[in-house]
Amino acid sequence: QDFFQGFEPLDILLCRKMGRMTGEAYVLFPGPMLADLALQKNRQNLGRRYVEVFRSKKLDYYAAVASHLAETGGSGSQQGYEGNHAEGGYGQGQQ
Repeated sequence: QDFFQGFEPLDILLCRKMGRMTGEAYVLFPGPMLADLALQKNRQNLGRRYVEVFRSKKLDYYAAVASHLAETGGSGSQQGYEGNHAEGGYGQGQQ
């Protein structure tokens, strides 16, 4: 969340596969302008690592949410999902 501070993310989905973090995340922004600005953070550092930021399609985001919920049995934030579904811009970040 701190990486996108000031961008007002509505949702952050930290992706997992077989219970392990993949290093990928989907971030939902309140509108396309903030999503475009967030793309400028591509390859900026988060701690000692850099983050790659990509635009993704809403269908990819929804598929990732569905996959996460199926894998975790529908559980919430303790599994890496901060669910606040809303329409707006979207982006995918990868660490």
